[in-house]
Amino acid sequence: MEMIKRFISTELRKVIYSEGATTLPWNIMLPLMFLTFFNSMTVTMVFSFLPKLVKSFGTSEVDTGFYVGMIGSSVYVGRIFCSILWGYLADRYGRKKLIIVAASTTATFTLAFGFTWSIEWAVVTRLLVGMSMGKCFKQVFLNQPLVLFFVYRIF
Repeated sequence: MEMIKRFISTELRKVIYSEGATTLPWNIMLPLMFLTFFNSMTVTMVFSFLPKLVKSFGTSEVDTGFYVGMIGSSVYVGRIFCSILWGYLADRYGRKKLIIVAASTTATFTLAFGFTWSIEWAVVTRLLVGMSMGKCFKQVFLNQPLVLFFVYRIF
């Protein structure tokens, strides 16, 4: 079994990487890809069912678009106000700890959005989702060239 695993890993390495290339640190890249995927999904998942959700709260057909816009944009408003705070906290307490905190609070507030019973609660929970994200995964870890340089060089 070990021989098969070694054969597969060496053959895949030959196919993916050129001779002498440094391999990607998958133990770091997979969790970051996972978090980035779910970060994007959390932001955009509501747009497919948001009009029906707002109508289920008892709003009129005319007001539905306004409330859909409020709920949809509240994530971005929360991100605007908390992005700088997340960057400061990441510098002060460490990026790994902050990514765990941001992922868990984002999951908690997204779950809370699933239990909304009014438009106000939907706006508040989506605002909290945006505040807990703060573009943390991309801003704090992925968009910093120095961090990427060290990720590729150290691991």
